[in-house]
Amino acid sequence: MMDFHLSAEQKEMVNTVRSLAQKKFKPRVKRWQDGTFPFENIKDLAEIGVLGMAVPEEYGGLGLPVLDCVVVLEEIAKVCYVCRPVLSWSATRSKRRVIRSRLPNPLAMSGVVTMAQAEPSLTPQQS
Repeated sequence: MMDFHLSAEQKEMVNTVRSLAQKKFKPRVKRWQDGTFPFENIKDLAEIGVLGMAVPEEYGGLGLPVLDCVVVLEEIAKVCYVCRPVLSWSATRSKRRVIRSRLPNPLAMSGVVTMAQAEPSLTPQQS
Protein backbone atom coordinates (compact mmCIF):
# COMPACT_ATOMS: atom_id res chain seq x y z
CA MET A 1 0.00 0.00 0.00
CA MET A 2 1.33 3.43 -0.91
CA ASP A 3 1.83 6.14 1.69
CA PHE A 4 0.51 9.49 0.43
CA HIS A 5 1.53 11.51 3.47
CA LEU A 6 4.02 14.25 2.72
CA SER A 7 7.45 14.04 4.30
CA ALA A 8 8.85 16.96 6.28
CA GLU A 9 10.98 17.89 3.25
CA GLN A 10 7.97 17.84 0.92
CA LYS A 11 5.94 19.96 3.36
CA GLU A 12 8.79 22.47 3.53
CA MET A 13 8.91 22.64 -0.27
CA VAL A 14 5.14 23.15 -0.47
CA ASN A 15 5.27 25.88 2.18
CA THR A 16 8.10 27.67 0.34
CA VAL A 17 6.18 27.63 -2.95
CA ARG A 18 2.90 28.58 -1.24
CA SER A 19 4.57 31.54 0.45
CA LEU A 20 6.11 32.72 -2.82
CA ALA A 21 2.81 32.34 -4.68
CA GLN A 22 0.83 34.21 -2.04
CA LYS A 23 3.34 37.02 -1.51
CA LYS A 24 4.52 37.66 -5.07
CA PHE A 25 2.20 35.98 -7.58
CA LYS A 26 -1.16 36.89 -6.07
CA PRO A 27 -0.61 40.69 -6.31
CA ARG A 28 0.50 40.30 -9.95
CA VAL A 29 -2.14 37.80 -11.11
CA LYS A 30 -4.26 40.27 -13.11
CA ARG A 31 -1.26 41.14 -15.30
CA TRP A 32 -1.19 37.67 -16.82
CA GLN A 33 -4.90 37.27 -17.56
CA ASP A 34 -4.50 38.82 -21.00
CA GLY A 35 -2.19 36.02 -22.10
CA THR A 36 1.07 37.84 -21.38
CA PHE A 37 3.86 35.42 -20.45
CA PRO A 38 4.55 35.64 -16.68
CA PHE A 39 8.32 36.16 -16.89
CA GLU A 40 8.48 37.66 -13.37
CA ASN A 41 6.80 34.63 -11.83
CA ILE A 42 8.92 32.18 -13.79
CA LYS A 43 12.08 34.06 -12.71
CA ASP A 44 10.96 33.80 -9.07
CA LEU A 45 10.38 30.07 -9.50
CA ALA A 46 13.83 29.68 -11.07
CA GLU A 47 15.38 31.35 -8.06
CA ILE A 48 14.00 28.66 -5.74
CA GLY A 49 14.84 25.80 -8.16
CA VAL A 50 11.34 24.84 -9.24
CA LEU A 51 11.97 25.02 -13.00
CA GLY A 52 14.15 21.93 -12.99
CA MET A 53 12.21 19.93 -10.43
CA ALA A 54 11.40 17.00 -12.74
CA VAL A 55 14.44 17.33 -14.97
CA PRO A 56 16.75 14.36 -14.32
CA GLU A 57 19.88 15.14 -12.31
CA GLU A 58 22.14 14.06 -15.19
CA TYR A 59 20.76 17.04 -17.15
CA GLY A 60 21.19 19.52 -14.32
CA GLY A 61 17.77 19.24 -12.72
CA LEU A 62 16.56 18.11 -9.32
CA GLY A 63 15.08 14.79 -10.53
CA LEU A 64 12.17 14.97 -8.09
CA PRO A 65 9.48 12.28 -8.09
CA VAL A 66 6.05 12.90 -9.61
CA LEU A 67 4.31 13.48 -6.26
CA ASP A 68 6.72 16.29 -5.37
CA CYS A 69 6.11 17.94 -8.73
CA VAL A 70 2.34 17.59 -8.41
CA VAL A 71 2.14 19.22 -4.98
CA VAL A 72 4.32 22.12 -6.18
CA LEU A 73 2.24 22.59 -9.35
CA GLU A 74 -0.93 22.52 -7.24
CA GLU A 75 0.29 25.38 -5.04
CA ILE A 76 1.30 27.47 -8.04
CA ALA A 77 -1.94 26.81 -9.93
CA LYS A 78 -4.01 27.98 -6.94
CA VAL A 79 -2.69 31.50 -7.58
CA CYS A 80 -1.22 31.69 -11.10
CA TYR A 81 -2.95 29.38 -13.54
CA VAL A 82 -0.78 30.78 -16.36
CA CYS A 83 2.42 29.42 -14.78
CA ARG A 84 1.07 25.91 -14.39
CA PRO A 85 1.26 24.91 -18.08
CA VAL A 86 4.80 26.28 -18.32
CA LEU A 87 5.86 24.19 -15.35
CA SER A 88 3.88 21.14 -16.47
CA TRP A 89 5.94 21.07 -19.65
CA SER A 90 9.16 21.17 -17.63
CA ALA A 91 7.79 18.39 -15.42
CA THR A 92 7.34 15.89 -18.26
CA ARG A 93 10.23 13.53 -18.47
CA SER A 94 9.80 13.05 -22.22
CA LYS A 95 11.54 16.38 -22.90
CA ARG A 96 15.05 15.10 -22.08
CA ARG A 97 16.49 15.61 -25.56
CA VAL A 98 15.26 19.22 -25.72
CA ILE A 99 16.50 19.93 -22.21
CA ARG A 100 19.92 18.46 -22.91
CA SER A 101 20.38 20.28 -26.20
CA ARG A 102 18.73 23.64 -25.46
CA LEU A 103 18.96 24.42 -21.75
CA PRO A 104 22.45 24.29 -20.29
CA ASN A 105 21.09 24.91 -16.78
CA PRO A 106 17.38 24.07 -16.39
CA LEU A 107 17.36 25.27 -12.77
CA ALA A 108 18.32 28.80 -13.79
CA MET A 109 16.40 31.18 -16.00
CA SER A 110 19.16 30.86 -18.60
CA GLY A 111 16.79 30.21 -21.47
CA VAL A 112 13.17 29.78 -22.35
CA VAL A 113 11.93 27.06 -24.66
CA THR A 114 8.64 27.72 -26.42
CA MET A 115 6.35 25.23 -28.07
CA ALA A 116 3.11 25.48 -30.01
CA GLN A 117 0.58 22.76 -30.62
CA ALA A 118 -2.57 22.56 -32.67
CA GLU A 119 -5.32 20.02 -32.80
CA PRO A 120 -5.41 18.26 -36.19
CA SER A 121 -8.98 19.43 -36.77
CA LEU A 122 -7.92 23.05 -36.23
CA THR A 123 -5.16 23.14 -38.85
CA PRO A 124 -5.87 24.96 -42.15
CA GLN A 125 -7.78 22.85 -44.64
CA GLN A 126 -6.04 21.84 -47.86
CA SER A 127 -7.98 22.99 -50.90
